[in-house]
Amino acid sequence: MAAPAVERIFAIYLEGVGHKGIAQLLNAEHVPCPAAHTPHQNRRRAGDGWESSTVRAILCNPRYTGYAIYGRWQKVEELLDPDDVAAGQVVRYKRSPASRIVRSREPAHPAIVSVEDFTRVQLEMSAPGHPRCRTIRRTSICARTT
Repeated sequence: MAAPAVERIFAIYLEGVGHKGIAQLLNAEHVPCPAAHTPHQNRRRAGDGWESSTVRAILCNPRYTGYAIYGRWQKVEELLDPDDVAAGQVVRYKRSPASRIVRSREPAHPAIVSVEDFTRVQLEMSAPGHPRCRTIRRTSICARTT
């Protein structure tokens, strides 16, 4: 995804516009969504527009600060039927606890967003009762520090 779009999403959010409003604005301006940039990565995605969940995922991704982040997700294999092992397993990815997430000490690539702006966004998104968090089921979804 293009760096100017990411910078703009952070700037618009810090101006007071929520996830849904940012998605609507980007769609109105015909800014290509991430799926439109790389259609070969996931053929099921239409790539026809921005969703508020995509905007939220971008705002929650600490990699845009230039640091490498490891272990945000962990692979969990669960039995389909605990009583019938032969039924097989299903693989799911779940968020790792904050204690298992590792951040590189030095920047791994050029930063798109400053650490200060990223932190401000995270604090705003995790603030209890914040009007932009009403549509998020768990306001702590992005409040993980790295």
